[in-house]
Amino acid sequence: MSSLPVTPEQPAPMPSSSTEVNQLAARVAALEQRLPANSWLFGDSLLKRAFAVWGHYFIAQLIISIVVLVLFFICTAIFGLSLAGLSNR
Repeated sequence: MSSLPVTPEQPAPMPSSSTEVNQLAARVAALEQRLPANSWLFGDSLLKRAFAVWGHYFIAQLIISIVVLVLFFICTAIFGLSLAGLSNR
């Protein structure tokens, strides 16, 4: 077992000039303007945000479940037909 030297991670360098800070502030402002105004994900109410996240989760699970269910039915149909064909011989 080799012993590697442990070095602490260096923090990200902080912006050194006010122009860099102003550029970052402008980028943040531009990103904030791109956010949808009526989205529940960015609402002020915790309850609204919680239901928005839950709704996205529910829709994603619904889509995944439908795909899995269709694949299951296809495999069941193929396997069932092959067993029916074997039993008729």
